[in-house]
Amino acid sequence: MFNLIMRDIRVVFSKRNILTTLVSVFLLSLVFAKTKGTDFIPIIFFVIALTFISTSFIYDDMSKVEIIMNSLPITRRDFVKSRYVGVIIFLVLALISSFAVIQLLGVLNLMEVSMNPLELIDLRTFVIILGIPIIVSSVMFPLFFKLGYKKAKIIWIMSFVLIFIFFSNKALIDAILTKLVISESILYTVIPAILLAMLCISYIISARIYSNKNF
Repeated sequence: MFNLIMRDIRVVFSKRNILTTLVSVFLLSLVFAKTKGTDFIPIIFFVIALTFISTSFIYDDMSKVEIIMNSLPITRRDFVKSRYVGVIIFLVLALISSFAVIQLLGVLNLMEVSMNPLELIDLRTFVIILGIPIIVSSVMFPLFFKLGYKKAKIIWIMSFVLIFIFFSNKALIDAILTKLVISESILYTVIPAILLAMLCISYIISARIYSNKNF
């Protein structure tokens, strides 16, 4: 499984893919960063995170990886499991990449930002920007394994657009955060537990679908 995860990381961070992702984020930043300032930070993260997460599916769909996988000494469950572990890894890498992009925007005077990542967003916003990609992945992965990326990509793109619109609406976010009165203990324990449970349930569904799938 480790080799599968490393393969996905190499695919995502190939020169072509990483350059395309960073150029796309930078162009979006040129349009929105001046007007939205640090409110644009969640959008930067989502573009990078969802791109990282979906890239390996796109690559596998194009290369017909299921045919190759049948000749390798790995189980289908291990293949599915590697994708779910990859979600967590790609979220961490997306956070690091987002911080690097944000600092670059600050150097170019496109956004006034702090060098301290903890000062860029508050805790509740941080939970939301990490939680939504996990929720989207938990819903979409069984569809990817059932239908393939080409057939499920319309739903994925719609999710991407809706998230983009959501985080472009500062008034809506402020209204939600105002009503979202959650203690720090719940933020640190209950919410992560719920998100982890969603990923586990999604994994069980995806593993069952992919194990019974005929190629």
